[in-house]
Amino acid sequence: MAYRAYLNNQRKIESMERQIERYRIWGAMRDSEKMYKRAKELEKRLDKVEVIDKPKDDNAKIKLNTSGIQRSGKIVLDIEDLSKSFGDKSLFSNLSFTLFYKDRLCIMGDNGSGKSILLKLILGQGNTFEGKIKFGSNISIGYLPQNVVFEDEDLPILDYFAAKHRLSNSDARKELAKMLFIRDDVFKKIKSLSGGEKSRLRLASLIYDKVNLMILDEPTNHLDIDSKEVLEDTLVDYNGTILFVSHDRYFVDKLANKMLIFENSKVDLYPMPYKEYLELRQRLNIERPIEKPKKEPKILPVKAERKPNNTYKINALNKNIEQLEAELDRLTLEMEKNNDDADKLYQLYIEKENLENKLLDSYEKLETLQ
Repeated sequence: MAYRAYLNNQRKIESMERQIERYRIWGAMRDSEKMYKRAKELEKRLDKVEVIDKPKDDNAKIKLNTSGIQRSGKIVLDIEDLSKSFGDKSLFSNLSFTLFYKDRLCIMGDNGSGKSILLKLILGQGNTFEGKIKFGSNISIGYLPQNVVFEDEDLPILDYFAAKHRLSNSDARKELAKMLFIRDDVFKKIKSLSGGEKSRLRLASLIYDKVNLMILDEPTNHLDIDSKEVLEDTLVDYNGTILFVSHDRYFVDKLANKMLIFENSKVDLYPMPYKEYLELRQRLNIERPIEKPKKEPKILPVKAERKPNNTYKINALNKNIEQLEAELDRLTLEMEKNNDDADKLYQLYIEKENLENKLLDSYEKLETLQ
């Protein structure tokens, strides 16, 4: 009962944190004080939520051994004037940045802005681009995709891990236990695992292989709370370099020390943790309106004529946004309830992604009317 209360408490907090993050990101992208105001109001409500401590469970606190990883050179990855487009649509152009040893660089931006495409180019999964991608010395890459697929998913977990890493069943079980695959769990077939369990299994392999550059694409998607805690603890202690795409505010805040932001067909590097990046963006958004009074005499008459006609549209949009946000929260809870059903979870994830796109479109329309 105590653990269930803890899980419910964590779900409530995470749901509120995700909504705050959405408001902050939309506020930064749309230069909207209204979105920042909503974020602050929700943060005040979050501060009043009582946080339940996790019941002690020694089995769930075992960490993977991330020591013994061969150190790479100082420069891990060098991107120079990288450009990628599909037909007439340019995803990014003249992108240049350097990834150094022990960097934890988070890539963040709108859906479809090119984040995952950049990862694929770095992984060598595309050759139609302009520019240069160079790796440093002694680089060993491990990749954790959004949706993990294994070559033979009819294999039991234990058979797969023991064969892949040439271990005895006894040694394989010890390694798997560190990722919370214990007792009869190891006899489950891979195809029966949830998305979070498959991610845990792949991460266990990457850490055992002692890769020194970890590339992750939305790693916390589909993860249950225990899987997420193991992932976070493992990566915080990881003695290598991490390049990852994520929109999970708490995860990014805990892990990232640099931010690469895709926005408005531009990519900007911010050599700072996530909180500092948000504070910088907020300062810039507050300073920007100072220039507006110079333009007000010309703009105000036009807006004054349109206001009466827009009132109904604005009210309708606000109502629609509230409905979409409620539906988004419902989908998030539904994903948590179906965490052990990989097919259902994937279907819900696609539905959630489409819903988030609709919500962004609604906010864009709202900004043009106000």
